[in-house]
Amino acid sequence: MDQLEAIRTFLEVARSGSITAAATRLAVSIAMVSRHVKGLETQLGTGCFPATRVVCRLQKWGRCTLIACISS
Repeated sequence: MDQLEAIRTFLEVARSGSITAAATRLAVSIAMVSRHVKGLETQLGTGCFPATRVVCRLQKWGRCTLIACISS
């Protein structure tokens, strides 16, 4: 998995609050967005978004990841 692409996808999901909206904005499939987010969560060892993901609101570790991505 391309880490930069995963981070870019994560940032878009956080911004839009939706995997579907992020997929549309990034012009990729919903499955690809889900794969990138899951891969990043696996690398971090924690979930960034709730398991339901109907509305993607960042959890504690997701907010920390967002801050780290923006600060870099």
